[in-house]
Formats: sequence, C-alpha cells, structure tokens
Amino acid sequence: MWNEIYAPLISRSQIREIAAAIRRQFGCGRKPYETTPIFDIHHFLDVELADFLPRFRLEVVPDDEMHGALAYADPEGCRILVRESVEAKVRNGDGEARGILAHELGHMFLHARLRLARTQTAELPAEY
Repeated sequence: MWNEIYAPLISRSQIREIAAAIRRQFGCGRKPYETTPIFDIHHFLDVELADFLPRFRLEVVPDDEMHGALAYADPEGCRILVRESVEAKVRNGDGEARGILAHELGHMFLHARLRLARTQTAELPAEY
C-alpha cells in the first residue's frame, strides 16, 4: 500500500498556461536564459526562486533516505527534497533529472495553497 497524496486534477493546457505565467514572471526566455541551450533549473531554484521566496530551500538528501522517491515537493515547508544522485545528474545537465526538478517545481506552484489529501492506497477516489 502506498501513502499517496492527491489533489484535484488540472488539464495539460492549464498546466502549460501556468508554466508560461511562471516563465513570464521570472523572465525565462530573456537573458541569461536565451543564450543557454537549456533552462538551468538548478540556478533557477538556487538563485531566482530563493530571491522570490526567501524561505525556499532545495534540500539534497542521501538516496537511501528518500524511501524510493527521486524528489519530493513540500509546498507547506517551502522546499524541494531531491536525491543526491539526481542532484548530481542535474548539475551535469541530464535532461531527465532536470525534468524531475521542474516537475517538483510545478508542485510548489500548483499546490502551494491547496489542502492535499492522503490515502492509504494507490487508487484515487472516483471524483479524481
């Protein structure tokens, strides 16, 4: 049995609109981002987001302490926890690892004001 967290589903188009708004808010697409071939998620989390949300922390956790998770967003604690091995891959430009952090960043913005519910099973209720 999983101890899952679920929130109301939103559409892919809504997620894209929110992502575009975040990029506009932080100037992504303008210098220095336009001169780099990839979006530097690590710099964004360490510098840009930390300036915007002073409480925010990116916490690197030993792999064996993550209980199988690659990364985890904790909107209430204003932090993202990430495995050491994933963070090392992010620093080396690994696309999948960068995507993992971007995914968790999405949770920070999308669920910051939602009450999340937990379930003891991996199945979601019918309304989700």
